[in-house]
Amino acid sequence: MTAARRARWVPDASAWLKRAVLARLRGLSNGDLIVSDQNGEVRVGQPAADSLVARVTISRDRVWRRVAVGGLIAAAEAYIDGDWEVDDLTHLSRLFSRNIDRVAALDAGLGWLMRPAATLRH
Repeated sequence: MTAARRARWVPDASAWLKRAVLARLRGLSNGDLIVSDQNGEVRVGQPAADSLVARVTISRDRVWRRVAVGGLIAAAEAYIDGDWEVDDLTHLSRLFSRNIDRVAALDAGLGWLMRPAATLRH
């Protein structure tokens, strides 16, 4: 079987990985996170008294795999690589710091597999 033919049999996991990553962020409080990509916009979180909102735009679907497997370090690397953008990095940092336990859950998925290698690299 050729590689092109095998590729047709491999399902695109990015939609599943997107749901998995966003599910880990659904419990955000004290602020909204709006994530948009070519498929639309998703809002996670709860409104804050100070109206804190961070808007993330996904440029490349590979970000979902990177974050699902590599956790927070991979999310930062994906940002550097231009896989996603944010309208205000300070707002995103404030939102994540208010929800550090929920954000740390990103490392609880498949990320634990990559943690030892990431520690050695950084």
